[in-house]
Amino acid sequence: MDKKKKSQEIIHYCDNALQDFCRETVLHSLKYIGNRSLQLWERILFLIALFASIAALTQLIRNTYLSWQNTPVIIGISPHPAYIHKIPFPAITVCNMNQVIKGRVVKYKENDSDPIPYGFLQMICLRDDTNFSQYKSLPQPENQLFSEFISHHVQDCEGMMRSCRMGGVYQNCSDFFRPVLTDEGLCCLFNAVHPSYLFKKEPYQHLRDLTATDGRVPVYWNPENGYQKNLPPKYYPRVASGTGFSMALSIMFDAEMNDYYCSSTMGPGFKIVLHNPIETPFVKETGLPVQLGYETKFRLEAIQTEAADDMRNLRQKDRQCHFNSDSQLRYYLQYSHRNCERECDSQLFMKYCGCVPYHLPQMFSNVSECRLKDFACLTSIKDTSIVIKDYCKSNCLPGCFDLTYKATTFAAPLTVGGYAVNFLNAENGKNFSTEYIKENIAVVHFYYEENVYHGNMRYSFIGLTQFLSSTGGLLGLFTGFSLISIVEVFYYLILRPIRDIFTRKKRNKDQYINPRLVHVRSSLYDTKNNTKNVGKLSDVVYFKSKATHHSLDGRNRESFQFCH
Repeated sequence: MDKKKKSQEIIHYCDNALQDFCRETVLHSLKYIGNRSLQLWERILFLIALFASIAALTQLIRNTYLSWQNTPVIIGISPHPAYIHKIPFPAITVCNMNQVIKGRVVKYKENDSDPIPYGFLQMICLRDDTNFSQYKSLPQPENQLFSEFISHHVQDCEGMMRSCRMGGVYQNCSDFFRPVLTDEGLCCLFNAVHPSYLFKKEPYQHLRDLTATDGRVPVYWNPENGYQKNLPPKYYPRVASGTGFSMALSIMFDAEMNDYYCSSTMGPGFKIVLHNPIETPFVKETGLPVQLGYETKFRLEAIQTEAADDMRNLRQKDRQCHFNSDSQLRYYLQYSHRNCERECDSQLFMKYCGCVPYHLPQMFSNVSECRLKDFACLTSIKDTSIVIKDYCKSNCLPGCFDLTYKATTFAAPLTVGGYAVNFLNAENGKNFSTEYIKENIAVVHFYYEENVYHGNMRYSFIGLTQFLSSTGGLLGLFTGFSLISIVEVFYYLILRPIRDIFTRKKRNKDQYINPRLVHVRSSLYDTKNNTKNVGKLSDVVYFKSKATHHSLDGRNRESFQFCH
């Protein structure tokens, strides 16, 4: 009997607490639903309205959440202007389309006692009638490397560059360019970050330090952190000297057509790639041709991408970009999308051919440079769908901070007695005939048109603040829900029952005779104004006897409920 009585008391207590909550809460409709003085159909009407509001609210919040998940990042124009003196002048890689110097390779014949050099020559010139499988069984001496053959049989940077000028000042071209091995052979590289800031392991053998006679020293730079603090007076990667043609980097190239042997394209000339100073490019795939006998102007435009600070709080798969600290490349110190892809290519060739081509990162401890016997394998991979099926590159997300360059080119024929001849003769004291200029010389200029530009900025499309604001607005509009509503639920569900338990125990302890605590909720009438006072809590009364009925002012009768 006691258990049944206690159960009834608990139910009664919960019922009273629920009515109090419905009456006092700020949530819409609940005070009408919990008001027992209303008729049933009125309470049902507000209940239906509440369910309809919750259904609409759920759908709208779901749409907001899906927008947050499906479009976590948006790329817009940076609100802050950027200046060209804060970023490096583009790194420039220049390659002669002539793959080898004729005078250095004519001695190699197919029937020589040592067939390796002739096989290298066939690889360079990509002869269609060459059967590379015949070299598989040949011994491959350790000192006969493809990279060594290229380095000793191609045009060097000193022969390629006849005159260099930047910011109106002539300098030795050796102070601008250094040799570097690329997929297009030995090329000349300008304004790259020093190898010690680029590679974790020993860099390519032929990527030498840029030793400048003017005392220019290497400094740290990457797209995310920019230049190091406390820059020296002269440093590289260097910035632009200014804007316009007069401040351009101007270079005169000499193709030396008399020593032309074979071309990587359909004709003679040069290939030029503008790229980030922390990268080595794929010249064969991305190089821009420069025609001999022409003056070509490259009008530069910097395209810089940055990320807002709140992007670091997003998961990598949501923001779809890498910070430099996110991805630890095995060979490169600095992350970029293209550096990551180069490492993927190394893994691909290592996996299927057991070696890595000379121009790709030697990122494995047991790696060996691909030799003549491996060329058939390298060619077969490039000609099949293996590269497409390789999923390594799908993990190479763009860098959250990146810097690329776009160039608009204009070209016009060189004229006798014009700028090209004066530009060349002023520095070299060598007179070239008109015919030689048309067949061998190319002049290029690289310059910015504007001193200021606006980069791109990655933002969170809907950040946590925007999501909470949108969700909170919908909750308030449809249900009147707020943070105070959470406090209300917590109070009526947890704090108030705990308070009542401790209050009852304390009062029971203070009584000489076991009391019964009576909570009286009465509806009193103001006899003077004939009005009803609802929900007035009477004083707590202690009784020593059983519950009785008590008449209030003769018109309203309330039964006292005892809580043990």
